[in-house]
Amino acid sequence: MTLSLFPIEAFRWTKGGNLDTFHSSEKVHRHRCKNCGTPLTITLDAFPDLIAVSRSSLDVGDEPGHPTETLRHAFWADRVNWIAINDDVPKVKGFAAES
Repeated sequence: MTLSLFPIEAFRWTKGGNLDTFHSSEKVHRHRCKNCGTPLTITLDAFPDLIAVSRSSLDVGDEPGHPTETLRHAFWADRVNWIAINDDVPKVKGFAAES
């Protein structure tokens, strides 16, 4: 799943947002649509100010203000072996830019 990270206080739902939560571990909280079960967001105790959002669920048009720029490829070492991304975006071990 490709995720985009946002400051949690800057993220808002414009449609839907009625989610079920399940805890895939003590510190990882996954949120999915109550109607269809689609995974939509993840919150992590280690990063309480961030929300990870499924990139495929975002309506990111060309309008000003849409945060679509990729800042880093997180968990790069854990990707499936057939993923090849040849760009200049930093590839890091975890979420953090300095990992």
